[in-house]
Amino acid sequence: MSTVKQYWYALGDAPRAAIKKVIRFQIVLFVATTVVFGLLAYSVLHGAGADDPVGALGLVGFTWLLVVVVLGFCVYGLVLVSRAYRAVKSWLFDLEAPGYPTKETWSRQDGLLLGFALLGFTGLPVETAGLPLLIFLQDWSSLPGTILWIALGIVLPPIAARRFIPL
Repeated sequence: MSTVKQYWYALGDAPRAAIKKVIRFQIVLFVATTVVFGLLAYSVLHGAGADDPVGALGLVGFTWLLVVVVLGFCVYGLVLVSRAYRAVKSWLFDLEAPGYPTKETWSRQDGLLLGFALLGFTGLPVETAGLPLLIFLQDWSSLPGTILWIALGIVLPPIAARRFIPL
């Protein structure tokens, strides 16, 4: 664990702040959507749907509105990840450490590694918290994708840290 902390503190302040912002946003978004959709499901199953079919249809329309809003927040989360990506890349180029990528030597593979490592790392808390929820709801179709993102979040960040962060 001390190696992880060394890499984390060796990373510049701006990239660290951008990564923390993404993680905080995703945790808040996960908790909020879980609570809102849980309350909505409860009201459909036990409230409006039992005696009031018109009210249940209104809740279905409200559900689509919530889905659109959540998708908008997910896009904003991707924008935050993109900003963190640019912050790490900018910090790395300003560092100009020997043996590490520069503007001239930056390759597409470097960009893909950094991008997927950031997506996996910043999504790790949410994906890990969502795994028991998927099992509880028996949503077996989403389970392989969630497990894949958890694996990416565990495997890629150490590789990217060794590749991009000088100790």
